[in-house]
Amino acid sequence: MRVLCLSLGGSVVSRQEGLNIDYLVKLKSVVKRNLKRNKFIICVGGGYTSKEYVHSSRAAVKNDYLLDWLGISVTRANAEAVKAVLYELGVYPWIVTDIREVKQAIDSSNVVIMGGLMPGITTDAVAVLAAEAAGSREMINISKVSFIYDKDPAIKGAKPIRRMDYNRLIEMAGIYDTRVARSNFIFDSIAARLARRSRIRLMFIGENISNLEAAIKGRSKGTIVT
Repeated sequence: MRVLCLSLGGSVVSRQEGLNIDYLVKLKSVVKRNLKRNKFIICVGGGYTSKEYVHSSRAAVKNDYLLDWLGISVTRANAEAVKAVLYELGVYPWIVTDIREVKQAIDSSNVVIMGGLMPGITTDAVAVLAAEAAGSREMINISKVSFIYDKDPAIKGAKPIRRMDYNRLIEMAGIYDTRVARSNFIFDSIAARLARRSRIRLMFIGENISNLEAAIKGRSKGTIVT
């Protein structure tokens, strides 16, 4: 049975108006349709709620280690929401918080849900570690942006990159990865290095649910990193 790891960006799950339940319901349908040949590990980010908690706490908390734990708590709350929506699909009963539990969890269940693991790494890195632990060679990164771009996509003239190698991803990730709690960057540079060492194929896609369906079937419409 193929194990596929999803890094479900917090920006897709958690928004200013609340949880993106519409997306989670669609996610459930896609996962359900593909359970015959696949098992899924879903690592959930913090999104708007995490950003608000961490940024508002900075006025009183100067320790990024503590702020990271605050953000991790939010990712796990988001993960609980994902678990609740997908539960009837044979989801592992607990949110996995120890990477050593991943293999046993995916062996016994169709779907495993995770949030953050520890300060200093993002849920991107958690997803790659989970893929390594489960022996998976594929990870799908789901965010509000459909591609990796050659520069900030908000800048006029930014061009999507359809294929790239690990070294270029590591170089680009390193430009923005400051390790500061709730900083935004294209991809966790640690995650990129972990993917390179285990040759995990990375697919970066947008939040349109058809992109996920295509990526699961090996027809990614976004950026592929190998």
